[in-house]
Amino acid sequence: MMKSTLMISTLFIIMLTACGGGEKSDQSLNEEQPPQQEPSGDQPEQLAMYESDQLTVFETTGWEITDEKLASNRLNVMLNGDKVKAILTVVPNEKSFDEVKQELKTGAGDVEIIQEEDNYLSFQSKRNESIKTEVYLREEHNNVYVFTFMVPVTEYEANKEKIEKLLNNISI
Repeated sequence: MMKSTLMISTLFIIMLTACGGGEKSDQSLNEEQPPQQEPSGDQPEQLAMYESDQLTVFETTGWEITDEKLASNRLNVMLNGDKVKAILTVVPNEKSFDEVKQELKTGAGDVEIIQEEDNYLSFQSKRNESIKTEVYLREEHNNVYVFTFMVPVTEYEANKEKIEKLLNNISI
């Protein structure tokens, strides 16, 4: 099963490369990421640790998939990165980013908003053991992609790079 998935993934990548005519076929979540180089003989090919028709998560050191749920056009993929938890959600784009962010804030309860931008929301809980939550939003292919990261406030700085690495390894 794993070999057939790998073979299909490889064929899909080759097809995209051949049909892309030099265009970037995968859109990285982080727009500031440097352009990816063509693989050379000495660079290992990135392997997917999770793959669906909606998104691909490439192998990232320190992260593991803990659960996947698909129900009524909603995909949730849960990952664990030691002190950091991530939830990658894909839903149909029936709501605006503002509506999605408002639902997240309401559902989170008593929180302090740290930063809010068009495609980003950061807040922390007002509990003794405060949790910082970062939410990245993207809209592609008639879907809204919500990437949520939760980490204890005291562990955030030590895990910031780990979050960024995973974000850079998500392809829509």
